[in-house]
Amino acid sequence: MLKEIFVGYKLVNKWPALPKLNMVLKEGYLIRPLKLLALLLPPLLAFYIVWYFIVFYSYSYIGNKISLVVAIAVGVFLLLLPIIGYYKLGVLALTKLPQQHLELYKNICLKNSLEPKFEAKYWDLLLVIDKVLKQENSDKSFIDEI
Repeated sequence: MLKEIFVGYKLVNKWPALPKLNMVLKEGYLIRPLKLLALLLPPLLAFYIVWYFIVFYSYSYIGNKISLVVAIAVGVFLLLLPIIGYYKLGVLALTKLPQQHLELYKNICLKNSLEPKFEAKYWDLLLVIDKVLKQENSDKSFIDEI
């Protein structure tokens, strides 16, 4: 499970922000909100904790223990949101490519003289796309073919 979370985190940071690539990986639509959530979550959680202690803990409510449980549950839920997204993307990255995407992967490798893997996964496709987009003299015509 941790492997999928780490691979999903790497996928979010490596996936190029090209709208046409979302046709290859439908979960590409999940990457931008996941980056935004990871950016906004720490200040939101800090605000939530401070707000809880100012509003609920400073006044003597009868249900202080119940409100503490609710506060902890909401905090855990907020922390789990990006982890669930990373896990979902990690599971997808470790999945074998379907035939249509496998042909795209092999086509990109052959045009750029890279060695394709026999049992390619979405992670391998990402690495090849990332390598091709970073090279200056590589054939980027695959973007138009998608």
